[in-house]
Amino acid sequence: MATPKSFGGSCGVLNVGMIVIVFLYAGMGFLGYLKYGAESAGSITLNLPQEEIMSQSIRVLFAIAIFISYGLQCYVPVDIIWNVYLVEKYRDSNNKLVYEMLVRIVVVITTFLLAVAIPRLGLFISLFGAFCLSALGIAFPAIMEICVLWPDKLGPGKITLWKDIILIVFGIVGLVAGTYTSVRDIILSFM
Repeated sequence: MATPKSFGGSCGVLNVGMIVIVFLYAGMGFLGYLKYGAESAGSITLNLPQEEIMSQSIRVLFAIAIFISYGLQCYVPVDIIWNVYLVEKYRDSNNKLVYEMLVRIVVVITTFLLAVAIPRLGLFISLFGAFCLSALGIAFPAIMEICVLWPDKLGPGKITLWKDIILIVFGIVGLVAGTYTSVRDIILSFM
């Protein structure tokens, strides 16, 4: 970024971008539930009528959007695989770009094969989400903040410590409850 200070802060790029994304996701979820109620499927596109032209158009546009954005979503894993594990091996090669593209192709094909090979993929995704979101998104940032601010920068009355302890407990409860629910659903789906 040309101005890194614009990234943080209450009206920074990160917060504004995340607020927009949260409202878009929450709005789509609300509207989908408003329309289909308890019959809502895991993806709202599954509730759309199969035979209508508009529904088919939406599915095609959705597939195109995934196709176009998938390379961006795979950028970080491919970058790590290439720069950490493979760049030294192919540093003097004349075909360095070809090998990097092969790594990208292998990553995409591997994720595709995993999606095809794993039955009831949605249940495993929910298990992974329950396990990782609670830990990585809620508990670990609070633990890191305690480590960085310990012992004398925790605010008046150690309010930051108490806030972080509440977040850690919330993250652990979410981790246990989400993992239990997901594992139970996986077991029940195979019975």
